[in-house]
Amino acid sequence: MIDTSSHYKSERAIGKALSEALEKNIVAREEIVIMTKVGHDSGSQMPDVDGKTTVEVGENSVYSLDPDFVEAEIAKSAEKLGTVPDCVLLHNPEWLLSSFR
Repeated sequence: MIDTSSHYKSERAIGKALSEALEKNIVAREEIVIMTKVGHDSGSQMPDVDGKTTVEVGENSVYSLDPDFVEAEIAKSAEKLGTVPDCVLLHNPEWLLSSFR
């Protein structure tokens, strides 16, 4: 199992290593479970979403469950990994939940 996130800098390196391992028949894709996480964004990649599903969680940092944002995050991970993730988790959902107090 590989655990990553659309915002981990290592995601491209994981994609490259996975591609090389698949090409050399070191491992088959179905032998690996790839899990990514979505929801949190910061810095220059701030999403342009608003409404109840977007919460500022710090300077230049937001949390969003907006469906368009989640879709974009999954697509971003798939592009960097070179394959679609098998599982998608919500990264730090307590940030969104704590905003409803």
